[in-house]
Amino acid sequence: MKDILHFIEEKAHDEALLLLNTHAETNAFLTDLSEEVSKKINGFTYELLDFLTPIPLSHDSTNPLMKCLINYCPKFLRENYTPQILKNIPDPHQKAIIACYIAAKLVYKRGLAWSPSIVDILPLVAEDINILHPDIDDDLLS
Repeated sequence: MKDILHFIEEKAHDEALLLLNTHAETNAFLTDLSEEVSKKINGFTYELLDFLTPIPLSHDSTNPLMKCLINYCPKFLRENYTPQILKNIPDPHQKAIIACYIAAKLVYKRGLAWSPSIVDILPLVAEDINILHPDIDDDLLS
């Protein structure tokens, strides 16, 4: 029970900080900001779900997406039931949890005004061999 209360406190704390900081910057009504937070989280969640839906999940606890699933869970579940979480929760539910977890973390960390930019995705671009491979430029000359 203690872990669940701590889990709820963390989520409430993150939201309260975002609301109060954004209110201090914008002087917008907290009720309006709360609605914006929900819309932003839901928007990111749906975008992530659209991305995750067709791909298979690894079910390896070291995979970054699986780490998101595990980190979403209260401490007691993480420490005692990680294999069951990875094995027994159906993939569509895992994907929904992962998407919601990432979306909420992004909104609470980056704020309501944040939208992904090229700088935010640069590490992904740098890893994409199809974008940065030297032969690609040679292909353009042929």
